[in-house]
Amino acid sequence: MARSEYFLVALLLVCFSLLLLCAPVKGDEDASASGEVKQSDSPEEKAAQYRLLGDQAFKDKKYDTSLEWFSKAVAVQPDNFLNHYKRSGVYLMRGRNKKALRDMDKVIELKPDHVQTYVRRGKLLLQMGEYDRAEADLREALTLKPGNTIAQSQLNKVPGIRKLRAEAELLSEQEKWAEAREMWLRVVDVSDICEECWLSLSRCDAKLSDHDAVVQHTIKLLKVNARNLEGLLLRGLALSASGDIDTAMKFYRQGLKSDPENKKLKEQYTKLRKFSKIFEAAREAYSNQKWKDALENYRDAAEMMPQWHEVHIMFERMCNSLVQLRMPKEAIVECNRALGIRDDLFEAHLFKGEAYLLEDELDLAYREISRARQVNQNDRRGMDAFRRVERLQKMASRKDYYKILGVNKASTPKEIRKAYRKLALEWHPDKHKADGKEEAQRRFTDINEAYEVLNDEEKRGKYDRGEDLQEQPSHSQGHPFGGFGGGGGPFHFSFNFGG
Repeated sequence: MARSEYFLVALLLVCFSLLLLCAPVKGDEDASASGEVKQSDSPEEKAAQYRLLGDQAFKDKKYDTSLEWFSKAVAVQPDNFLNHYKRSGVYLMRGRNKKALRDMDKVIELKPDHVQTYVRRGKLLLQMGEYDRAEADLREALTLKPGNTIAQSQLNKVPGIRKLRAEAELLSEQEKWAEAREMWLRVVDVSDICEECWLSLSRCDAKLSDHDAVVQHTIKLLKVNARNLEGLLLRGLALSASGDIDTAMKFYRQGLKSDPENKKLKEQYTKLRKFSKIFEAAREAYSNQKWKDALENYRDAAEMMPQWHEVHIMFERMCNSLVQLRMPKEAIVECNRALGIRDDLFEAHLFKGEAYLLEDELDLAYREISRARQVNQNDRRGMDAFRRVERLQKMASRKDYYKILGVNKASTPKEIRKAYRKLALEWHPDKHKADGKEEAQRRFTDINEAYEVLNDEEKRGKYDRGEDLQEQPSHSQGHPFGGFGGGGGPFHFSFNFGG
């Protein structure tokens, strides 16, 4: 082999060896990709690598992963302000503002002339409603870097928002809730993570009984501080008033978990549990037509939760229960309570009309039932009631059996029997002289006719509904006295009271 050829082969072997020495091994590539560093790396090098990995994860919107890398950087190099600064940015992105604030405080401690942190912290403090501290930070940023546009724009907001909040606080103290609410809405437009601001706004909503607004604004409040006990209480009250009892109890339990002895939360939680039990008992009784039980339970439930969003339904059902119990005056009161909340309640107008029918107030019954039909033309109950009223109006000229016996439609069978006995004794023809016997006979006949109908549950029902009675009264049965006997015209009675 020629000498030049030996030289060429040797040169190639040297180059190949150098390539092997310079190439990274497989394990190093994997370690670099996973973010692991060699044991020989210094804390500064490790932190730098963690920051690079954290930046990449942040860019990829993998914020939890990014937070892990920056936290590793802080752990290996706690005295480097850049590690805390980068982590504070992720905390802000995740809404963990108190932790972000602690990191920014550390940055200023380590590097007192870091302009970006003064701007970032000033903006955060402005959002948190800490205006004095925000102003100090923003002014310091401008001192360090005059003309910083971000710092200047944020600083320009401070005087205005400070004044707005002072006005909102004054209006709240004066209990001008509607005006205060408008002012607080302007405040939270700037200070959108101010815990006290959202709480004050939610208080105004509660005072105005705006349950939907309370629910909406306490979401913001509890996002700032999930353990704000008054916020949990206000949210629970609003949800329970809106009918969402299960969710309301969940927030009460959440508050009691933080403070088991909180008096207001315990009181509302206990009250809501009791209400739920009573309300369910009322619904069951009403469904089973146990009118007295339904009335009592709905009455108790309404007293416990007067602000409940469906309290008008309880009033309606109390009204109907009273109608079924033949207590029309009390029924009208309850229907009026329902209609005082909303005037477009079909059942309230319908039941009120039924109560007026019991009172023989046909014109008023006609008015209420007509209103019920205007509210809901598709409900057959309205049409049926309307036809009954029309029938009753046509039959108004017929004999009024209740008037003949001196009772009313709400009278019980016992009261009807008592009235009949008294009138039958008074107008018995045998007790009247010849010149008054004809009138007595007429009255006595009407009394017996009225009693025979009203003492029979089926006939009384038809009579009350304005239906035609299939059979004419026979005058030969159905009265509580003894048998019939001779003299005195077509009806002669002998009385035997067992004495």
